[in-house]
Amino acid sequence: MINNYNFDENNENHLDNLEFNNDYKEKERRAYRQIIFTSIIFLLSLNFIAPFLANFISQEISGILMMLAVSISLIPVFLLMDGKNKLGELKTIRKKMTFSNFLFLFGLMFLSSIIFVNLTNIIVEIFNIQSVDVTQIINDNLNFNLFIYAVIFAPIMEEFQFRGLYLEHGRKYSSLATILIVSICFSFMHGNFIQSIGTIGMSLVISYVGYSYGFVYAVLFHFINNLYATIVSRYIIANPESSLAMFAGMAILMLILVTAGLLIFNKSVKDEIKENLGLAKEDTDKEKNIEGLKNLMTDPVFYIYIIVFIALSVLEVF
Repeated sequence: MINNYNFDENNENHLDNLEFNNDYKEKERRAYRQIIFTSIIFLLSLNFIAPFLANFISQEISGILMMLAVSISLIPVFLLMDGKNKLGELKTIRKKMTFSNFLFLFGLMFLSSIIFVNLTNIIVEIFNIQSVDVTQIINDNLNFNLFIYAVIFAPIMEEFQFRGLYLEHGRKYSSLATILIVSICFSFMHGNFIQSIGTIGMSLVISYVGYSYGFVYAVLFHFINNLYATIVSRYIIANPESSLAMFAGMAILMLILVTAGLLIFNKSVKDEIKENLGLAKEDTDKEKNIEGLKNLMTDPVFYIYIIVFIALSVLEVF
């Protein structure tokens, strides 16, 4: 009789745990889908508001046009993601970043960018994909207000949406899944194939920075990335005759990349990354973070979103 009672009690506890896990997974999946859904709303809003404002704002101040369009388009995202309650978290420095960590992550960001940009170029060449290069368009038409938008305004507002609202929205769930979905949505937000694929590596690093160290660090990394990209493409690559500038720029970049490459094999660096992501052996959240990634990777909505946006980014030029 006692054995039967114990069996029934254990079976009931197992069913309760199973029901809790299923409920938790459903809430987690719903949170990731909400990030996808609101990022789509943002894009639809931007694609409507920007052309509308273009009727009243001249091309000479296109940077101001984009500032207004992005600001207005963020309003529904802010409301749907309960942005008012998330604002306080954006001020939090979750962990202080040492100079060696900064140098490593900074180099890793550029290394990742180089890998994904070259991967994108290979895909474009092999499949003869036509795509708009927005970065090149900005550089070709660069003026003061467009520079302010690309280097200062865009990093702040984009980080507010992605490493701010979205990252905080998914923080209570899996670190791995949250970083991945935020990075994918950020990359596809650019709306063209070259940037959608080319920025994934950079986005993954900045998402990790925002998750582990805080929103302020994510803004700083994004700002440096855009500033460097603008200077290199506008003044160094466009002026190859300036051998001194080219040498200095490439020397600094190579120094950072080599440092980052060497630190990848450093045990203390790898241990810290695992700790920040909740993947250390002794971490009680390790299983939750891994299961959350599996939960995202088995969600058909995730794949539908990727396929549709890649298709649209390729078809936009036709």
